[in-house]
Amino acid sequence: MIVEFKKYDEYGNIVEGDDFHCIVFYIKEDKIPHENSILFEAVKVKNIPGIVAKYLIDEIESGYGKPEELENVEDLKKYGVPDDIIEFIKDELKKYNIDWLFKVRESE
Repeated sequence: MIVEFKKYDEYGNIVEGDDFHCIVFYIKEDKIPHENSILFEAVKVKNIPGIVAKYLIDEIESGYGKPEELENVEDLKKYGVPDDIIEFIKDELKKYNIDWLFKVRESE
């Protein structure tokens, strides 16, 4: 599997540098997404959960399906994402201080 990521502003434009709204990781077998590809998005706003979506293909169109919230990046394992890619995602998130997606949340 390979992982690519892009950073976007609040309007969905790709941006460079540290001034971004969200970071999206595209996890796939090849350059072109296929049915087992995964999208994981983390917003640069404290305590907002990440979202994950699977790539779907049907007779009419293809694209990422309905997103689900993720409280912890480790939960990507449920979607078949290998440990090395999860560690890569964690390292990238740490660079931008998006650390709430891999901490154990205390009960309130």
